[in-house]
Amino acid sequence: NTRMTTRRLIKATCRAFAGLRSRPVLTSTRNYHSFNLGRPSLVYGNRHLFSRALLRDAEAKQSENTKVEPETETKEGAEKAEEGKPSEVETLKLEVQAAEKNAADLKDRLARSLAEMENLRERTRRDVAQANKFAVQGFAKDLLEVSDNLARATEAVPKELLEKGDEHIKALHEGVVITEKSLHTVFAKHKITRIEAFDKPFDPNFHEGLFEYPDANKEAGIVGQVVQEGWMLHERVLRPSKVGTTKSA
Repeated sequence: NTRMTTRRLIKATCRAFAGLRSRPVLTSTRNYHSFNLGRPSLVYGNRHLFSRALLRDAEAKQSENTKVEPETETKEGAEKAEEGKPSEVETLKLEVQAAEKNAADLKDRLARSLAEMENLRERTRRDVAQANKFAVQGFAKDLLEVSDNLARATEAVPKELLEKGDEHIKALHEGVVITEKSLHTVFAKHKITRIEAFDKPFDPNFHEGLFEYPDANKEAGIVGQVVQEGWMLHERVLRPSKVGTTKSA
C-alpha cells in the first residue's frame, strides 16, 4: 500500500510539471528500500527535488548509530588497559632501581679488576726482583768447582816444601792462594757466602750427611768433618755442605 501511494504521489507530481521543457525521470526505488524510508528520488533535469537530502540524513544517522557502540567499547578497553599499566612515577622508580643495580655491579667489577691488576703488578715486581737476585745462580754454581780446585791445589803443597825456601814453589803457591782469595771476594760481592758447617749441629736444610763416626768428645749429631764446602746465594742454598757427623760411642 505504501508503495502504491508513493507511486501515485510521484505520478501526480509529474502531471503538475507536464508543461515544463522535459519530463521528470523517476529513479529506481530498489536501491533505497534498505534504509526503510519508502521514498524514491525524483530528478528533474540535473536537480533532486526532495528525497536525496532525506536519504543523506538517514545515512548519516545510521552511520552514527553504528559507530556509537564501537567507540564506547574502544573507550572502555582503553580505560581498562590504562588501569593495568603502571603509572609514570612507578616506571621511573623501576628505572632508577635498575640503574642503581647496574651501577653497583659495574663498581664491583671495577674494584675486582683494580685488585687483580694490583696483584699482577706485585707478582711481576716480585718475579723480576727474584730473577735479578738469582740471575747468576747457574754461573755461580759452576764457579764453585773452580774454588774447590784452587783449595785442593793449595792443600796439595806440603808445608815442609814451603819451608825449604824454594822460590818457584813458593811463588806458585802464593799465586794460587791469591787467585782463590780474589774468587772469594767476587763471591762476597755477589752475596755468595760459605756455609759454616764444622762443629755445628747437623741441619738437613744446609748439610748433606755422608757418614757417621763415633766421637766420645762430642755429642751425637754434630758435624765433625767437612768433606766439601757448602755455599749460599743470598738466602738460597747453592750447594749443601757434604759432612760427616758424630754418633754415640
